[in-house]
Amino acid sequence: MKFCSVAAWVAVISKILAIIGAVAFPIIDERKRRKASINRLARREYALVKEIENDLKDSIDDVVYLESYKQLESFNSMLMILSDDEELIQISEKINNLFLKQTDTECFNRELRELFQRLESMYSD
Repeated sequence: MKFCSVAAWVAVISKILAIIGAVAFPIIDERKRRKASINRLARREYALVKEIENDLKDSIDDVVYLESYKQLESFNSMLMILSDDEELIQISEKINNLFLKQTDTECFNRELRELFQRLESMYSD
């Protein structure tokens, strides 16, 4: 029975590690890019909603007439095309619906805070 040398074992193990690395690194890199993309989109959604919230304090107009709301609508339309993150899309839809119905101020503020917290958790990880 013939035994392989240590050098042969090292060569085989290094080839196996190279194959694993060639497969794993692109997957890891893609996950990092996806997370960064979701992070940027969540930050932008958050900033737009904050802007609308500030504009609502200073305006007597309905939210649909605010330029900041129009920007949010445009962003959310783009978000549905570009993002495959279901949670972010759901949050943006809930925020939009919340602005459109704005009935009870206390309920509106509480729900908006909850959605803000969910957005913050998406980009603070």
